Amino acid sequence: MKKSVVAVGVLVALGAVWAGGAWYTGKTAEEQLQSQINHINQKFAFFLGNSGDELKIDNVKFNRGFFSSDLNYDLVITAGAQKQMYSVPFGGKVHHGPLPLNQVSAFNFAPAVFSADIALVKNEKTQNWFAKSGKNPIQAVVAMSYAKQFTGELNSEVDTVIDDGNISWKFATEFDVNQDGIGRFESVMPHFKIMPPKGYSGNSQDEIENMVMTFTDGKGSADFKQASAELNKTYVGKYHSQIGKMQMTGKKNGEDILLEIDNFTLDLEGKLADKFVDYGLTYKIGGLKANGDGANNFNLGELVFNLQFNHLDAKSVNTVFDEISKLEPNSQAAMPKAVEEAFQEMLKNQPQFKISPLSLTNPSGKMSADLNITLANADFAAAFAGNVVQLFKEFNVNINVDKPAITHLTSTVLQSSMNLSKEEADKAAAEQVEQALQQLRDNQVILEDDKTVKFGLNLEEKGFNFNGRVLTNEEVQAAVLGAIMMFGMH
Repeated sequence: MKKSVVAVGVLVALGAVWAGGAWYTGKTAEEQLQSQINHINQKFAFFLGNSGDELKIDNVKFNRGFFSSDLNYDLVITAGAQKQMYSVPFGGKVHHGPLPLNQVSAFNFAPAVFSADIALVKNEKTQNWFAKSGKNPIQAVVAMSYAKQFTGELNSEVDTVIDDGNISWKFATEFDVNQDGIGRFESVMPHFKIMPPKGYSGNSQDEIENMVMTFTDGKGSADFKQASAELNKTYVGKYHSQIGKMQMTGKKNGEDILLEIDNFTLDLEGKLADKFVDYGLTYKIGGLKANGDGANNFNLGELVFNLQFNHLDAKSVNTVFDEISKLEPNSQAAMPKAVEEAFQEMLKNQPQFKISPLSLTNPSGKMSADLNITLANADFAAAFAGNVVQLFKEFNVNINVDKPAITHLTSTVLQSSMNLSKEEADKAAAEQVEQALQQLRDNQVILEDDKTVKFGLNLEEKGFNFNGRVLTNEEVQAAVLGAIMMFGMH
């Protein structure tokens, strides 16, 4: 038999298998799509809780073909006290697996149950969203693997006028997530701008007229996963988002107003090490400016805030997340007993609470605070009956403030809140700061030199060192008891 005949026979056989697989997975795709839509609607209902608003995918129509099927549905939004309903139509084509044709045409031969091309449907209600560019404003490609993993991308580009208001944005997202949306994604948002119609603000004296909100140079990424099969409610990984500039302008009572935030970033990280998890959260703001509505050349400066919860018993963390996931949002129900018990177990395993740093830097200097507390045990009763030092493995609280920086901040606040001139505010700020420092001196709370004010409470071999003086056990007991009452640790 000639090799060409064999080759043709093999291709025909493969084609038959592919066609048969496409016919079979067409039925499977419809079932899986409906299942995922039901799952998404459940998630919508859970997150909105008893808010009175509703968001759901409805009016699903699936017309099955051989290699592909047509899909149409509405995203229905019911909002506000008047229960006003909005219906946004989507439609597209669902390409059947195991090798969806839209993926094969892009030289992607990964097996999938389906791969769908979805976009906003143009009709009388949505046609304005297509206005300027003529492009479809929302388009997505999503594929579901046999392991129920979802991969794809979402692209949106809008530049339109609706009711005399301007809306403009552009963003793109690539994702690889499970059915709960956990996994990896990367997003970019070069710009976002919204300008409500004139008259939108109404006649209220508190409303802003001619408001324009803009966001530029936005990026986001995440890579999260379950900590383990046992810790199925605990997720570890990284999340990052940033916006180059956020700005709001407008008029209020005839006065121009401005609110501007530069270089905002947010980072979240979770790590699993042995039987413990660490979580860290970092905020950074490059600068915050405000004018109008009581603010006059308000400039906060650079803010950094890093918060860490380390060495948390992983099983206890998982219990907390599991129990909280069962509660409805905005629920007034008491916290389950299992959560209280889980927190008690965490306290027994030497957790660490850390702020490193909380800082504000302005043109005149820097103000910063660092805190590091690691428990050695959770036997508070025994500690108060004996030596409080035994409660802690580490204890450090340190504050450093440049006097010109706190004076600059106080002056800025006075200029904004009391509408003082810079000269008046600088003079008042200097007086207020000096009065506050004198009270701290009288109570021997601080150390200082010509430029800097310092506060330190640190656990050392001899005990708690407070600004160079070792505290007695009674003084420490009073301080710790105050902290426990302040933070509700009981």
